[in-house]
Amino acid sequence: MAKFQTWNNAKLCELIIYIAEHSKDDTSFGAVKLNKLLYYSDFSAYRQLRNSITDAEYQHIHEGPAPRHLLPARKQLLKEDAIEIKQVPYYSGVQQRIIPKRTFKRDLFTDEELKIVDEVIHDLKPLNGSEVTERSHRELGWRLTQESETIHYRTAWLSSEPLTEEQVSHGKKVAERHGFRRKLGTA
Repeated sequence: MAKFQTWNNAKLCELIIYIAEHSKDDTSFGAVKLNKLLYYSDFSAYRQLRNSITDAEYQHIHEGPAPRHLLPARKQLLKEDAIEIKQVPYYSGVQQRIIPKRTFKRDLFTDEELKIVDEVIHDLKPLNGSEVTERSHRELGWRLTQESETIHYRTAWLSSEPLTEEQVSHGKKVAERHGFRRKLGTA
């Protein structure tokens, strides 16, 4: 039985073009960084808009989160002659850089979605592939999964940052309102 397609392949393809277009001046933009830009865009949108942009399924790979259907999307874009992939010398290796051959289809995205993607591109621009990989390895969604496992969107709500005093105070008030009166630190 065929698996039901839940991701929006058209939006994933167009988001790849959009990110490549807006990362053309980023000398550290390659395959690894593309994976993280897609991941952070989708998971940030999920937190802010309650929906991801592409509904892509992300998996745990050694280099950090990556869309499970990136390679088929990239293959489709190559077949459509929408992109080309250049092998660019980068440090002691080679970087695969996607070069768009056409503009992205703007009508598939909301202004809010593109604003989030622009913020993610801006936020990650100073980082190279190794640095974005290291950053993604601190994400609880990646840390709570093993190789090839799905990183669920609900992990976007998890944080390893300690709570502020204001957040703790608010939590106590909510707990009291709902009848939870046990003191913190007691069983």
